[in-house]
Amino acid sequence: ADALFFEGKLITLDRIEKELKAILNQVAANKPLLEKYPTVYTNVLSCIAEFNLELKHDYEAAKFLYSRLNYQLINIHKYPLNNNAVLETGFKSAQCYLAMKNFKEFAQIMNFIEGAVDDNIKVLEDSENSKFSKIITKKLKEKPKNYDYFGSLVKYPVSNINDQGNQVSPGQEKAEITRYYLDTLCLKGKILELWVNCYYNRGIQAKQLVKISDEACSIFNKLYDANDFRVINITATYALCCSRAEQFTKAIQAVSQVEDKIRTYSALMRQDPPDFAKKFLIHRWNEEMENEQADNSYAQYLPFDDLNPREAILLWVLIGVVYLSYGINLKEKPHHGFRLRAQGCFEHAEKIADRLGDEKLIQYVKNEKENGKNSLERSNTLTGEVKF
Repeated sequence: ADALFFEGKLITLDRIEKELKAILNQVAANKPLLEKYPTVYTNVLSCIAEFNLELKHDYEAAKFLYSRLNYQLINIHKYPLNNNAVLETGFKSAQCYLAMKNFKEFAQIMNFIEGAVDDNIKVLEDSENSKFSKIITKKLKEKPKNYDYFGSLVKYPVSNINDQGNQVSPGQEKAEITRYYLDTLCLKGKILELWVNCYYNRGIQAKQLVKISDEACSIFNKLYDANDFRVINITATYALCCSRAEQFTKAIQAVSQVEDKIRTYSALMRQDPPDFAKKFLIHRWNEEMENEQADNSYAQYLPFDDLNPREAILLWVLIGVVYLSYGINLKEKPHHGFRLRAQGCFEHAEKIADRLGDEKLIQYVKNEKENGKNSLERSNTLTGEVKF
């Protein structure tokens, strides 16, 4: 409860927005500060844009702010158009256009940034480029997740000057190039994921969806641990795309991997709980496991559900949709076992939504549950639209 207050006042979205705008105006009015530290204004502007996109969901405002941020990066900081910071800002703008269903602007921006990212990866991985070939090694390209990204953020002795006129050491330059390469791969994965989001929700390019989501899976698996949430999420997305394309065997295999990953994630959280996990949650995780005898009990997934409730709701609905679609499309329609499995997933998602108390998510789960019932009655493929 204390975390809901700051300086004795309740933290609300309006208060966060007001504080961010006040800081931005304060920085903008301080010309000596801007001249000496121009990145301060850029960072605050980025925070406000992110706030409007991710929390307030004011996509029109976010789009405007990202256009200002893009101007700041290119004209004030003199970043080239193919710099990751500029491309990332373009990616955020594309998210805004997609949310506003402006598909033409969305596609134009996405095509540009994806082409630029592909070119950047090609340059970085070019074995004939003497500057990068010694750093972007075969080992790094095959298993980039083995590189300690944050562990490389250390101070190196200064020995020379980089292209921007800053003093750096060879070790620091190597770390910066490696991190830039990893950031570029990550951006490529997010671009593919957003294409999938667009195609799926518009109901187009079913076969292409499978190909794009499979490529995204490959990138995320290279970058992150097998049980990382980002890998879990993209694997679930791939399963849903396979189901949409009626490649049900692949869909079931992928959704089984998702359940295994959630199970493993939860087991790891029980063994080594994160610092932010409350004691009553940890106690409940262990108590539920002791009280539940069935191996397929949802108790084994409880840590994941509690630590990532919103994501868990969407994932369990998605898993239910895939199981239901598969069961409906078997020769014996509907297949009772898959129907029960799907029903269990929907009910489990409903329980998490009830605990969270989010009315929109509660209604979302109920709608998907009802779509599933209607599809079973028609003995046809599932028509309910699962939102990403």
